[in-house]
Amino acid sequence: MQAIVKAALEPEWEARFEANSYGFRPGRCTMDALRAIHTTMNRKDCSPWALDADISGCFDNIDHGPLLAKWPVFTTTLRQWLKAGVVEVGFFSPTDTGTPQGGVISPLLANVALDGMERLFEAEWPDGRPKAPAFRKGLNKGIAVIRYADDFVTTAPTREVLETYARPRLEKFLQERGLTFSEAKTRIVHITEGFNFLGFHIRKLGSREEKLLTVPQKEKVLTHEPFAKVHVACCIYERSPIKTEPHQRSHDIVGLPPQHSQGGSANEAQREGLMVDGDRTADVVAPS
Repeated sequence: MQAIVKAALEPEWEARFEANSYGFRPGRCTMDALRAIHTTMNRKDCSPWALDADISGCFDNIDHGPLLAKWPVFTTTLRQWLKAGVVEVGFFSPTDTGTPQGGVISPLLANVALDGMERLFEAEWPDGRPKAPAFRKGLNKGIAVIRYADDFVTTAPTREVLETYARPRLEKFLQERGLTFSEAKTRIVHITEGFNFLGFHIRKLGSREEKLLTVPQKEKVLTHEPFAKVHVACCIYERSPIKTEPHQRSHDIVGLPPQHSQGGSANEAQREGLMVDGDRTADVVAPS
């Protein structure tokens, strides 16, 4: 039933969502979000300061009132799903906030709830076309918001603009929806210091800050490295890929996710010994 309602509502909202929203949307993926960050921060005259933000318990704390107010149809059905409650180990718990965990329609509901972040900073022309940060006026000039689900990055020309203008507006936006920043995962950094986003580390290098490098987070590489090297050793020994079917392979053998084959990741994998004859370990079973 949720899939049917989602199929009816998603096309309308896809036409209304902001340009730099990438999480859980058809035809979009993590690499699209990373490419948007690269396009935004790779220029010499780009905004060098970034608010690397994460929303605390986004799917669990979305306020139902503002969310339901955005839906002109299926309101009763959506309210029943949101208020249905959860039975865990025989105990019933009411769901006064949040979206159904694991529900087919939950990602769409979260995207609808968070839609509007970019428009806080004059991100669209009157006809709805995206407006580049360079064409905006006043304090909005140079501010860009790139979001993947509940994880997003906001860039600005100076640290002061982020601290005194961008962050307070974003905090107010989230509070109206029952949400707050995760203080442990939210920080303001300069691009030369770098920040982590969607499993990648993004940083500008060089004395003149001329090169933007995007590579997998070291922690992610170290997590997958021992298991991936086992697979690589097997491939070298047999001189052919593992011959068992994908569903027969051991789920203890894991490797770098396919998204890590992009950007500067191929070189990183080569250095760590996670590639065989120039090919990434694409046939390694990744954890679900």
